[in-house]
Amino acid sequence: METKKTEVIICKHQDYKESSRLLVAYSLKGRLSFLAQGANKLSSPLRSSTETLNRVLVSHTGRNLQIIKDIEVIKDYATLKADLIRYTHALHLLELVLFVLEGDTDNEILYPFLVKILDRLETEPDFQVYVLMFESKLLYLIGLQPRFSSCLVCGGKEELLFSVPEGGMCCSKHRFSGKLISRELVRCWECLYRFDLNKDGKPHLEIGQIRDLRA
Repeated sequence: METKKTEVIICKHQDYKESSRLLVAYSLKGRLSFLAQGANKLSSPLRSSTETLNRVLVSHTGRNLQIIKDIEVIKDYATLKADLIRYTHALHLLELVLFVLEGDTDNEILYPFLVKILDRLETEPDFQVYVLMFESKLLYLIGLQPRFSSCLVCGGKEELLFSVPEGGMCCSKHRFSGKLISRELVRCWECLYRFDLNKDGKPHLEIGQIRDLRA
């Protein structure tokens, strides 16, 4: 049977029988499942390389459940994993990815974007802004595009606030009960939503603004 090579990020793993692991991973092709035979053995070379959050190049065979023949660690995000808060945020992003994969997702855009965000999450002091950026841009990738400049109901452009229950900007005539986000805070969110990691340097948001947007 043909052996294939695929780059993936390991999103989670679980024990299988006594000595093996089942892996759930994400790649340019979407969600993939692998069986790492013997990976739970202390002496296995697969033990450390099949940990959650590792970015790896997997050599595998099989039809439905892929059997790992060899694995090369591209990046293990050791510094990120050593920081509990950063690691928790990274796991949150992986859970989001697995959740949205139930729908129609452009994996060729999402996968490299996830890699860039994880790299920033490991190295940047203000890492929480990149978590919010990922959450914001994920809306676009799953087909939910926020409207920032006009009322969702009437298209008006005056006295706009973001209505959380309505899921968009609303004018004073069409705002109902529920949480509202100020226009100033929405501008910060819009900047993150449109931010280009390849061109724009670093985003700048105060920690209080990030907390208010994610609350």
